[in-house]
Amino acid sequence: MVFYGLLLMLFLSGSKNQEIDETTYQIVNTMTPIGSVGPCLNGTMWEIEVPSNNEKVIVSDDAFGGKNITISDETFTGKILISNQADFDNYKNKTFQPGDQILFKRGETFVGMFAPLGSGTEAAPIIIEPYGIGERPIIDNQGVFHNYPDIAAKESTGQNWSAFKNGKISAGVFLHNASYWEVNGLEITNTDGEDNEYDIYGILYYANQENQYKHIYVNDCYVRDCGKVSWDPEPTTYGSIKMSGGIWAVLGTLAGTNSVLDGWRVTNNRVERVAGVGMANQSDAVAFFINRRPISNPKNLWKDTYYGDNTTHTTGRNAIVVRVSENPIVEYNRVINSSMSETGNSIYNFNTVNCLVQYNEVSGNDSGGKGERGAFDADYYAINTIIQYNYSHGNEYFCAIMKKPIIGVTIRYNISINDHSGVINYGFNNADRDANGNYRDDQTGKILEDVKVYNNTHYFSTSVPHDIQLFVSKSRPLNSDYNNNIYYYAGGAAWSDGGIDLERRGFFTDFERNVYVGIPPHVTDGTAQTTDPNFIAPGQEPSDIDLHTMDELRNYRLMSTSPYLDGAIEIENNGGKNILGEAVDPNRYGAF
Repeated sequence: MVFYGLLLMLFLSGSKNQEIDETTYQIVNTMTPIGSVGPCLNGTMWEIEVPSNNEKVIVSDDAFGGKNITISDETFTGKILISNQADFDNYKNKTFQPGDQILFKRGETFVGMFAPLGSGTEAAPIIIEPYGIGERPIIDNQGVFHNYPDIAAKESTGQNWSAFKNGKISAGVFLHNASYWEVNGLEITNTDGEDNEYDIYGILYYANQENQYKHIYVNDCYVRDCGKVSWDPEPTTYGSIKMSGGIWAVLGTLAGTNSVLDGWRVTNNRVERVAGVGMANQSDAVAFFINRRPISNPKNLWKDTYYGDNTTHTTGRNAIVVRVSENPIVEYNRVINSSMSETGNSIYNFNTVNCLVQYNEVSGNDSGGKGERGAFDADYYAINTIIQYNYSHGNEYFCAIMKKPIIGVTIRYNISINDHSGVINYGFNNADRDANGNYRDDQTGKILEDVKVYNNTHYFSTSVPHDIQLFVSKSRPLNSDYNNNIYYYAGGAAWSDGGIDLERRGFFTDFERNVYVGIPPHVTDGTAQTTDPNFIAPGQEPSDIDLHTMDELRNYRLMSTSPYLDGAIEIENNGGKNILGEAVDPNRYGAF
């Protein structure tokens, strides 16, 4: 139904009084605008109800003032309002057009999976967001799986996505083979209240057709209670719930053959109590290494992969996983209590080139000295990973480095406080042995190359409950250089395996000019320092810090009387600034 030639008059005063032909239309929000959801004269949008068919449209201030306007039966300037379950059911599988704005009413709960179709354009993305006054609109899928036989047909081989292979999808919001979508401001939950932990998602993007996909943005959403999180410090299974979680993007088997996603941006979201991984992206399309050597031109790397200013709290597996991406950035994220059901490091990158992990706070990934539960992880099939300006506390350890094909890992200007087992875990520890179990003492063991660890501060108070080491889990370093780090163990500590030189030394690894308090210097460090560094006021373990300033960590700066304000090795290409954003003093030890 379309109304033509209707003259609507609105007189805007300081008290927002309005006059309108109420025989035809009724103002729903008399005193309060529903929010600025599009460009208009005064930045104010009003919801108007059409009594004849109970459909809703939006008009803006500039639509009034004596102008003739045309109102369609469903939209005004491309805006679709979803205000009740009937609206949701009507639109949940519809095809939308570039520039459409799909607006969910605040304070309402919608049951089911919202799985719209269509794509926007660069100039006119399709936008999902709330309208009205009150709490976020909630989409509750209740753990239900929905049939997608087309996906089952195309996922018969390849991926380990069991639900996808069976043509079953369970998510609150599901975008399929789409480009140019933005999902903003929703609350998503997806659980049946039982023990189901597998293949359950909050927001899922999935593609299984070859294409160059672009611009999938998820911002300011609250994703909670997707599957069930069960605490298990010693899991008997591994990986079973890794393919579930909060906010995910996946390129499936056929799409992966020649496809990328350019623009996967996840920002300002909160994910909590999800059975699997908090947020992640995945594709099987990329091959970086053949016979442990990198190929010259890896294909199908995703572009503009970004995770920023998010919070994850209580996840069954990892918190943030970035894969198959060129120049991805993971920054300003807060991670609390990850890997509650199965072991896993909180933030890791895999199959990446030039991955940057910075300004993140990670805490609570701890199992009482059992399992792989570190804050960060430079995982394998990666080239040039940088982990810098991060804060780790109360985890099993600070960072893992995998002894599998990796070229270039830089770990610098980070601080850890009271990680319970130690500092570094070299994963796949026996990868430096030959087929007979003998240590490789030549370059045939050089599967992990060019690791630089410098200017980090690691502090352990006497309250740390476990036996602490520098290299945890009896791991041995490989092809690594350690410089200008401060290791402070107030209660004392040991090396990886009872002080055996081979275990402590590792292979092709050198320590130079590091500070050791409460632990003997590394056997290769001929310039080791053992005097107290004189921190300003150590001992506290701040949490929920301002990640854009890191100011709460200033008590771990060096006093003016510290012996370590000079004498450090000057490092080339050191990033130019320390953890507080100050210009680097190349002569100082530690993260500040």
